[in-house]
Amino acid sequence: MKQIEVVIFMGLQDQFQEILEEQKVDEYFMVPKVIGKLRGTDPKLDTHIWPGYFVNYKFCLDDKKYESFRKKIEKNKDTWIHEGFLLTVKEIEERCGGCS
Repeated sequence: MKQIEVVIFMGLQDQFQEILEEQKVDEYFMVPKVIGKLRGTDPKLDTHIWPGYFVNYKFCLDDKKYESFRKKIEKNKDTWIHEGFLLTVKEIEERCGGCS
């Protein structure tokens, strides 16, 4: 099972949300406003000098679902990376609570 964390520029949130729906990811946590800087992008500090912000998602997927999710992300990665996109994946040994 994988734990996935995605930091994505707010302007890409609708596109990312569509992928979550297509992949039937119906359980996630979302932090609606995160400020900061990703390598290769301007800072997103939600100010008049550095407008915009990021949205942070965290969720778990079984290995089979993750491979399908990853293929969808790969199709968008090259364009999203310039606006602000970071995906990290961790292997988890056990999960307790929530949906199985």
